[in-house]
Amino acid sequence: MASAEGNGKWIRNEKGTRQGGVISPLLANLYLHWFDALFHGPQGPVRWAGAKWVRYAHDMVLLAREWTPELTAYVESKLEGTFGLEINREKTRVVDVKKESLDFLGYTFRYDRDRKGRRNKTYLNVLPSKKAIARERKELREMTDVHQSHTPLPELTARLNRQLEGWASYFSYGYPLVGNRLVRSWPLDSALGVAQSTAVSPSARRWMV
Repeated sequence: MASAEGNGKWIRNEKGTRQGGVISPLLANLYLHWFDALFHGPQGPVRWAGAKWVRYAHDMVLLAREWTPELTAYVESKLEGTFGLEINREKTRVVDVKKESLDFLGYTFRYDRDRKGRRNKTYLNVLPSKKAIARERKELREMTDVHQSHTPLPELTARLNRQLEGWASYFSYGYPLVGNRLVRSWPLDSALGVAQSTAVSPSARRWMV
């Protein structure tokens, strides 16, 4: 890879990629493909620890009923030793989901008290994360602010439909009704005015009303 200094001179890097570079997730995905094969191989933690490996591109979660030093040593030795990658320890941690929540791919996974009030009973709650809701609220604000006043109402409504239906589709797993907070906790006067004066698809209306 090459990068430019302030004086415009190009320098070829010996290793690594620029933080946030478009090639970074692709290269990480290539390396993690082979780690995936080792992890599920005859000598991998799937066999001797009953561990599971969930990955989307370069975002990953390792699951085990009990996290042991042997699992940590295996992951570090393969990623940093075999493949020469560097684990970002500031973003890497061991989580006991029964004691604290886990955010992954826009979802929050956490154990909550039983909804029926039964003592000592909990259930795994899966819902959109606070960051995901904040991003969607920001997106909707930008779609319905004063800069959109020139946009024809049918066109603006169609955009809102696509945005909200996409959100509803992605967060359909778990308990998606919590996503109603996305609208109820945010003044959508302008968007609701559009929704009430023009046709809005039924799936989007569930989120806007």
